[in-house]
Amino acid sequence: MIKYNTPGWVRKLNASIIIFGAVLMLNTSVLIPSQVKTINFKDIKRRNRPNEYLVCPKDFCRRAIPDELSETYDVSSGELFTWFISLIESMPRTTILSKRNRHLVVEFRSKLFQFSDLVDVLVIPVEADRSTLAIYSRSKLGYYDFNANQKRVKELLRRLDKYF
Repeated sequence: MIKYNTPGWVRKLNASIIIFGAVLMLNTSVLIPSQVKTINFKDIKRRNRPNEYLVCPKDFCRRAIPDELSETYDVSSGELFTWFISLIESMPRTTILSKRNRHLVVEFRSKLFQFSDLVDVLVIPVEADRSTLAIYSRSKLGYYDFNANQKRVKELLRRLDKYF
């Protein structure tokens, strides 16, 4: 039997590389748009993890407490939905997986490791020329995301407030 004299730190480094590679392989799963399910915001059940962020109008998400309440905008739901599609299409590393009935499902990927997050956006008509929205952003993998989902939603809302 051949005995290798490999230092302990090298074995740990090799194990870390193997684990990192496995996580990267798991994270590169492809979502097929026809297999994407939209969130029912009225009955949404949160996972209660730090890697998700929910914005809803007051009393709209009945089974979950939102992290933030959404505002009402002086624009029709159709115009707000069209604007949101344009915004998402202009952002890097995004793929619109579904867009129907004023409901978008978008996949965002991180720059370095390509971690995948899902974001549902529902535009809700309030009156003919007024609308609001619900947004649920969450990580597909892991538990903690360094507030990436919160920052993303806040950036989307910041751009929305700046435009409208």
